[in-house]
Amino acid sequence: ALAVTFKIWPIMFLPWFLRKARLRAAFASLTGFLVLWLLPFATFGVTRYWVLLREWYIAVHRMGATYSEFYYFPSQSLRGILLRYLTPVAPPLETFPRVNILLLSPRTAVVIWGIISLLAYCAIVIAMFRSHPRRQWVWDGAIFVAYSLLEPYAVKSGLISLGPAAVIAASLFTLSVRAKTPQSSRANVLFLAACAISFIQAILQYKPWQRILLTIGLDFWAEILLLAAFLIWTSSMPLDDSQPLRPSADLD
Repeated sequence: ALAVTFKIWPIMFLPWFLRKARLRAAFASLTGFLVLWLLPFATFGVTRYWVLLREWYIAVHRMGATYSEFYYFPSQSLRGILLRYLTPVAPPLETFPRVNILLLSPRTAVVIWGIISLLAYCAIVIAMFRSHPRRQWVWDGAIFVAYSLLEPYAVKSGLISLGPAAVIAASLFTLSVRAKTPQSSRANVLFLAACAISFIQAILQYKPWQRILLTIGLDFWAEILLLAAFLIWTSSMPLDDSQPLRPSADLD
């Protein structure tokens, strides 16, 4: 919630604060947002503050309107993958290979990213609101993966955003092993596959191969597997307290 005060794309987390149990957190977040954004008026004055905001908007808009990966290469988000796979634009760094399979314009690729991202995000939000509140902690993990996938720029060093998702997924994996249901077993396989991809990249330090893996977006595909695991877990976690696959505490 605090990140929304400083960044744009964490706004994707806001629906997660609209659950009844989290309304106080939503109110606290809104209060903090207003206070932090109004404080600079006392330092800069109204005119200077609006000039600074305008300069910030121009800078952000320039980056967003650049139909390339010039600023964040090689991005592991959906936007970066589509630009590399669907357009003939040369990589910003010459030592990285070209992997495009189509010759679409960069603008078309970005439009496709926008449409897919909007539809996917809306579907996740709707599914989250329709799920039982006791499954909310599973959706908490899923949104961190969705955020990393759908934000415009996600370089490898920025994938620390997957940290909370990894912790929640590890917990779900442990509970799923005890449950031994077909659905949870499938989710566990997907989770282990994502872990294997991450491990391979961590130990593979040969630069030419690393450049290839980054270009094809191996982290992106690991995120896809992890999100699929979360989506299965959201429907396979029993609601009966007598069953083993349940959170050990109310994370709200």
